[in-house]
Order: sequence, then structure tokens, then C-alpha cells
Amino acid sequence: MIRTAVTCDRDGCLAQLLERDDMPEGVEFEDVVEAAGWTSRPAALVLPGRPDAVDVVGHTCPACLIQRGPVLELGECPRCSGRTSDRADGALCHYCWAVTPHTPDEADEADEERCPAAHPEDPTPCDGPPVVTVLDSSNGGADGCEHHGARLLASLDGGRVYGLPEAPEGAAIRVFKAADQTRPFAWAPEGTPRTGPDQLSRAEVRRADEDAAVWDGRGIRNTGAGPVIDGDDWT
Repeated sequence: MIRTAVTCDRDGCLAQLLERDDMPEGVEFEDVVEAAGWTSRPAALVLPGRPDAVDVVGHTCPACLIQRGPVLELGECPRCSGRTSDRADGALCHYCWAVTPHTPDEADEADEERCPAAHPEDPTPCDGPPVVTVLDSSNGGADGCEHHGARLLASLDGGRVYGLPEAPEGAAIRVFKAADQTRPFAWAPEGTPRTGPDQLSRAEVRRADEDAAVWDGRGIRNTGAGPVIDGDDWT
């Protein structure tokens, strides 16, 4: 079967959009192209130096339009055919950032298969594929999505996080910052006591220390937690 297709005119871009074989009656393919976020212009404007292309229509894909192109890896994105990664809410295109919702069967499968960093007692779903490795103080580790990676890191004493080779830029930093705001063992039953420093997030512990700090007239801070000097606790 021969189907109409458009490709992106940017050099090196592999983006393409194929005409569906089940196109609704009365729907024009150019309308589908526009709805998918592609732009159509005279090719002479898209391809400088081609004055002979005045009557030819050129196309720019949605990824290149938002400066995320060119598309270098083909995948399942219905808008630009770029590579996608599974998230809790659907498949995210690495290029045009389109999110395609999961079908009911895919959603059920995603619920059953979670990243290694997800604790067995944690009922929350993954927010995407594994993008980081979280290590404990003995260098034992597990790969995880950003959501479960942050929860695991928050529950470790001396844990570290590293981005996987194909992780999106900044994934490890986002996990580190999220863990700082997350309480240890966030999946603990509601009502679990959260009073001691080892039961609060690192950010909460810092804020508590700052609230308890008292400055004397010499500009020295008394936290009540340092070594005893001249009868007072100074750090």
C-alpha cells in the first residue's frame, strides 16, 4: 500500500509523519500534518538556494520548531517518529516532547513492572524508565526512575546518585534535589511518627537547625549541638 508522508527539511533530521491507513473519510492529510504540529511553507523558504522549488511545499517537524531537533533516533512518536520513553502518564518523545497516553493494556503492564529502586512496600508507580543508579555507602545499588530513585536516596545514609548513560540531561541532579525534600521511607503508613532527625527530610532537619540557632553578640552561632567550650555549646 502506498501512503503519503512528509519529512522534515532540516539537514540531518529523520522526522517523518506517515498518512494513516485508517484515515477518517473527508479528512485531508495536510490537516493531520498541521494538527501534529508541523509547518508547511514553500520549499524555497526552507531550502535556501533553491529558487527552482517555488512550487514545492517544504515541511518543518515539531521538534525542530521548538529547537529540540533534529530528530536523530526513530521511535514510536506519532508526531515526529522520534524515540520515546515510557512514563506513568504515557510515552514521552525525547525530541518534540509529545506525551502519548498509554492504552489500557499498556497502563496495566506499567503498573506490574516497576524499576528496581521501587521498594516492595511502595505502591506508587514509576514516572518513567530507569535513568539513575542509586548507591548506598557499601556501593550496593539499584537503577531507578526519578521518582523511586529520589525515594530510595532519601532513605539511605551516605547514599549517592549517578545518571545512566542515556538519561535525560540533569536527571541525577533532579533526583538529588527531590531526595533532599523527601522524608526517609516515604511509603511508611500514614500516621508513622515523624519527629526525630532520622525521620525527617534533610531539608526539614536543616530548617530545624536554623530555627534553633542563636547568635551571640560576638557573631558566633550556638546550635546546642557542638563540643562544649567554656560552658556553652559552640560551633
